[in-house]
Amino acid sequence: MRCRGLVPKLILTLSVTICITFFIVGIILSSLFREEYYQERLKTLSGEAEVIEQVVNSFMNSETTLGELDKSISFIGDSLKADIYLIDSYGYIYSVSNEKYDYLKRTKIDDNDMKTLKENIPIEQKKKNEFIYSKPIFYKGVFTGAVSIVTPLSALSDSLVRINQIVWMCVAIAIIFSGLAIYFISKKIIIKPLKVINNAAKKIANGEIGNRVNVSYDDEVGELAESFNIMATSIEEAELNRREFISNVSHELRSPMTSIKGFITAILDGVIPKDKEEYYLVIVNDEISRLTRLINDLLDLSAMQAGKLEFNISELELNRIIETTVLKMNQKAASKNIKIEVLLESEKLYVYGDNDRLIQVVTNLVDNAIKYCDENGEVKISTKTKGSKIIVSIFNTSKGIDEYDLTHIWDRFYKVDKARSNKTSTGLGLSIVRNIILQLEEDICAENVKDKNGEIKGVRFNFTLTKVK
Repeated sequence: MRCRGLVPKLILTLSVTICITFFIVGIILSSLFREEYYQERLKTLSGEAEVIEQVVNSFMNSETTLGELDKSISFIGDSLKADIYLIDSYGYIYSVSNEKYDYLKRTKIDDNDMKTLKENIPIEQKKKNEFIYSKPIFYKGVFTGAVSIVTPLSALSDSLVRINQIVWMCVAIAIIFSGLAIYFISKKIIIKPLKVINNAAKKIANGEIGNRVNVSYDDEVGELAESFNIMATSIEEAELNRREFISNVSHELRSPMTSIKGFITAILDGVIPKDKEEYYLVIVNDEISRLTRLINDLLDLSAMQAGKLEFNISELELNRIIETTVLKMNQKAASKNIKIEVLLESEKLYVYGDNDRLIQVVTNLVDNAIKYCDENGEVKISTKTKGSKIIVSIFNTSKGIDEYDLTHIWDRFYKVDKARSNKTSTGLGLSIVRNIILQLEEDICAENVKDKNGEIKGVRFNFTLTKVK
């Protein structure tokens, strides 16, 4: 069955990780407790062996009889729940704590074990069903035998089982509490804010583009929420731009279409005299030309923004393009008594670019400078080398551009001064210029220029081109 939802997946993943971790920890703890218990048991047996050694030494010192010795080790054996064997210096068992093992008396132990004991080395042995601890006995520095304490492994196993049960019970409780903690914590700090973001995304998909999320977490979830809000703002701006674009296109198309329809209808209905028809047909032709320019500009802009407009990059002589453009614009400048000054850095300046598109850029910017220049003003066109780049500047004397307008002059159909925008303008010129420059991987900007007193004296457009080495 598939695990649906982030919470079950997260809990499953973390639970498996925790289970594996606690399982390993449980094994380690169990092993440590087993070893600790074994060492503690060994310490107990060693202590009892020392007591038995003292009892045996008392017997050797004739302070007690053999019968009393048997009773003493029998008592100790009962308290330890173990069997005790006393071994003489030759390796023979001469006393047992339990009468049922009397048949072992006079039985000799292994010679190698006896040799080890004589070297004053205790022996620890684990056999199939029992654990044997043997300790040498010395009387006045002389080896007199040994004591062996035999404990059933079942007794040890029972204790270890109880220890393991406690360990694994603690592990199970820890896993349960960890799982619950993971569930509630993840639900609060991950799932809840993600649901908020998800619901907000659905609302935006349904058209509520003003919807935002308020998740105040200083972590990855908070970053996701912030990124979502940035995305939502971008979507809202794009939607508003789309609506404004449709509105502008509709307006720009409706105006000439209305004029064309009105004049043609008037001619067909005979409202316009025959001798005036040619005059109105010229107006209709101008409106059609305007529509054609608008549609061509829209197609070019759309192609550039989609990266589908091809550029024929070659080495171009920049000065020739500027001088030719100025020559074409002289008459328009003269009609407003505007002086055009050209300051070129060198006689010839070669750059990389598309010839037609670069002419379009310079023409649009110079035309724009003349259009918004003050009467009896001045337009300056200059070039300057900076590293591998050529900076082209086009300045005109004017009252400047508002800071708000400076950030929007590159928008489609945006007109800074609608009163001074002629009817032939489509409002797409600067947007096309910017996209051409960006397609050439160059930079373009506009700025107000101030005089020494801090007063705005004009506007300057700067764009870069790559110099031919």
